[in-house]
Amino acid sequence: MKRILSLGILVVLTSACSTMTTQPRDRFAEADPDHDGTLTQKEVATYLASTMFDHIDRNHDGKVTMEEWNPSNNAHDKKVFLTADTDHDGSVDLKEAIAYAEKSGQVKKFMKEADKDHDGTVSRAEAAAYYGSKEGDPR
Repeated sequence: MKRILSLGILVVLTSACSTMTTQPRDRFAEADPDHDGTLTQKEVATYLASTMFDHIDRNHDGKVTMEEWNPSNNAHDKKVFLTADTDHDGSVDLKEAIAYAEKSGQVKKFMKEADKDHDGTVSRAEAAAYYGSKEGDPR
C-alpha cells in the first residue's frame, strides 16, 4: 500500500489528468470535497485511500483481505496490512485504509514537500508544481 500511495500522490493530485474518455478528469477537484481550492492532509489521505481501495478490493465487498492487499506475499506488505488492520479481523475496511493513509509517511512527505507556503494545505498551483518537479509539466 505504501508503494501504491507513493505512485498515487504523483498521479492523482495533478490539476487535470486524461482518462479513457475525451473529457479531462479534474482529480484535484475530486480530492477537494469542500471545494475550498486547497487540500488538507486528511483530504489527500481520504482521496488516495478511497481510490486505491476501489482497485485493491477486487470482489468489491467493502473490505480488503490479505490476499487482495498482498497477492505476491511480500513480507513488507504483510507487515503494512497487519498495521492497517487495526481491529484485527483479518481484513482492512475503507475507514482503516484512510486512517493508515493519513498516518502514512508518504502522505506526510507529500504535504511537506508540496506545501511551499507552509500553511498546512496544498493549493492547486502547489500540487501542479510538485507534480512537475517529480514528473515534468502536468498535462
